[in-house]
Amino acid sequence: MTEPSLHSTFDTSLIDTSPRLLQDESSNVDDTTSTITDSFSTTDTAPSDDYNAAIASLSKNPTLPLPTNTTQFAAASTTKAKLPVKYVSTVDAYDAWAEVYDTDGNILQSMDDYELLTLLPEFFAAIDEGFKKERGCDGEDVRIVDFGCGTGRNTVKILETECWESQKLELVGIDASKAMLTIAGEKLKKTRTSLNGNIRQNRTFHLLHHDFLNPTNALASPILLPQHHQHKPFNAAISTLVLEHFPLRTFFAILSSLLLPSGIALITNMHPEMGAQSQAGFVSTNSEGVAVKVRGASWVHGVEETVQAARREGFEVVGGSGGVRERGVDEGMVNRGVVGERGGKWVGKKVWYGMVLRKRAIILHFNKKPVKLLS
Repeated sequence: MTEPSLHSTFDTSLIDTSPRLLQDESSNVDDTTSTITDSFSTTDTAPSDDYNAAIASLSKNPTLPLPTNTTQFAAASTTKAKLPVKYVSTVDAYDAWAEVYDTDGNILQSMDDYELLTLLPEFFAAIDEGFKKERGCDGEDVRIVDFGCGTGRNTVKILETECWESQKLELVGIDASKAMLTIAGEKLKKTRTSLNGNIRQNRTFHLLHHDFLNPTNALASPILLPQHHQHKPFNAAISTLVLEHFPLRTFFAILSSLLLPSGIALITNMHPEMGAQSQAGFVSTNSEGVAVKVRGASWVHGVEETVQAARREGFEVVGGSGGVRERGVDEGMVNRGVVGERGGKWVGKKVWYGMVLRKRAIILHFNKKPVKLLS
């Protein structure tokens, strides 16, 4: 098994958070590692400059001006001519991308949405099974963290689920991009307001701005949340199209730290078949009005590498080997609009994989009798 290689391209599927004060009747806000209960807060850790190539590029090329409007951004994104490439940090890339991230026709997001129609219910069922089987109850409050929540694309789906209507559901979204988090906060606030009164009372959300990656060395130990934001571990976690921006060991160490023993995690990622070929990015204009392709950095992870790395950090795949999904694009998906016209170039290639994981319980032995530690 080989270590994942650093793939110095930027895929159109990431996450982030934003520094605007977002608040309603159930919110609290703090601007030094942020949170939205219907609130938002940010950490005072330095933004993460991506890996050596990005750092070198940034040192030679000062800040790239952002596009002035959505129309220019969208039009440039369809340009087929070869363009000069600008490497920036992943955080800077997502901050710049946030305004059109949800609407720019990203095929990986479309595939993720399509697969989550069936994978999210499996995730919810695994959470319920954990309550009943592992913890001996089914009425406990539910706490779920969205690690790399971005614009809240999937956080919203959890907030409006019909599951746990009589239980309290607390959602926490964590991301490194402030611009993305601002959008997430607006979406979540609107969604929560639209919920039935009784359900709305039982559902809260918090958005936390934090970059776990060491700003100069992605392979170094992750930067933990400040102590005043170290929440009680969660029952479950979701992290979609985020793994590609982390070394495997770092990602799963962070994921494990967020979960209770027997906690459930849903993860999805760009498939290595796509990662090995993709030169995706987004197009902006520099100070001279010249179009340039902007890229951050991504790690290309093999599917089996991912499973093995998860096991080393104490996770097991729910459903065993059959619980790992790999998906490619076919012509039917393009024709039905599942992935849009941009998916045409990926027909016959795998672009996505995902799975539901369970964190193994801690087994302690007292007088030679095993006791499972659940909290």
